[in-house]
Amino acid sequence: MAAIMAAKVRGAKTIIGVDRIKSRLDLAREVGATHVIDTSKLPSLTTDLAKAIREIAPRGTNANIDTTGVIAIIDAGVQSLHPMGQTILIGIVNGQMSIDLAPVLSVSLPDVQ
Repeated sequence: MAAIMAAKVRGAKTIIGVDRIKSRLDLAREVGATHVIDTSKLPSLTTDLAKAIREIAPRGTNANIDTTGVIAIIDAGVQSLHPMGQTILIGIVNGQMSIDLAPVLSVSLPDVQ
């Protein structure tokens, strides 16, 4: 919730709260989330969460802040990033994490002459 409030104070136009508990999603809206995604309604965290985020932010997100440590949620966040976006991990990951960073690292830069 602190990350949502900080994003609001900093003037973020789109703030997406993600959780599976309705009371937390309601609180996220109260403190500044412009959108919420209920993960309990998604068949797959990785593919469907990334898709749901992209429906809200078609060009991708500039920043994702993860406090869960859930690898599937972290992966979905990375897959929904705008090129050169950033993921901030606050939660503790339990287990080995393997995430495809190619979508974030594949950036076309203009030719410099």
